[in-house]
Amino acid sequence: MPRKKSSPTNRWDALRAEARRVLHAALDLEAEQATPEAAHYSQELFYGAMELSREDAVIKRCIKAIRINPNNPDPMLVLCRFIGGSLEEQIALHERIVQAGERDIGKQNMEAIKGQFWGYLESRPYMRALQTLGQLYEQAQRLPEAVGIYERMLELNPNDNQGVRYSLLGHYLTLNRLDEARKLWKRYEDEHSAFWAWGKVLLEFLSGNLEAAQKALGEARKVNPYAEAYLGGWKPIPKNRPGFYSPGQESEALYCFDEIGKAWIKNPQAQRWLEEH
Repeated sequence: MPRKKSSPTNRWDALRAEARRVLHAALDLEAEQATPEAAHYSQELFYGAMELSREDAVIKRCIKAIRINPNNPDPMLVLCRFIGGSLEEQIALHERIVQAGERDIGKQNMEAIKGQFWGYLESRPYMRALQTLGQLYEQAQRLPEAVGIYERMLELNPNDNQGVRYSLLGHYLTLNRLDEARKLWKRYEDEHSAFWAWGKVLLEFLSGNLEAAQKALGEARKVNPYAEAYLGGWKPIPKNRPGFYSPGQESEALYCFDEIGKAWIKNPQAQRWLEEH
């Protein structure tokens, strides 16, 4: 009798099962740091996978990369998205991926390059894993844990190439951790962005410095006049967002709302003050 062809659904189920098995096996292994050659080859396989158009080919290449270096966070992140699961399941997996990333770099290297992480290509998969975990904590409304992740990222890489300071400022303001918000703002006080300008307005208002808030409001309107209507709550957020933003434009205002809008919403007295002024 002719062999029965497997359906596309069965093939995807089989691939998803294999991806789940390989990912969990790698995490359970808690392997020692890979040799430089193995780590390099694994990462090159991952970069090659990102250039492929077929999802099944991407997954198979990432599986191979993990088998070569079972601590490589980048292909693990891809497999996590592929296998899915509940938010809490994803968080638990990503917490373990971060641990794998630390093994991937090595304890001595973690200390040696602290403060300049993004400058080393080998550290970037770990930093991407940290950021993804922070975003998952945000989705789960576990803001203190997200704050801890972003603080750790800024400690490792003060230049903040990934832009987590924006989320961190928003969380500090949402949690009413104003001293920490002020220290963070001063750390990057030379920044000219809607995030920082409008964050300063709310920071001064919540601190009770109304004169300073008024002054900051004037500056924020110069930096980005479009953000006011969104943060104040009198203009609805569009469903479709641009894939990028331009400083001073409405696209930046939307990204600004994503980062610090919750803090404004949590403080309706600040929104009323904004509308009055």
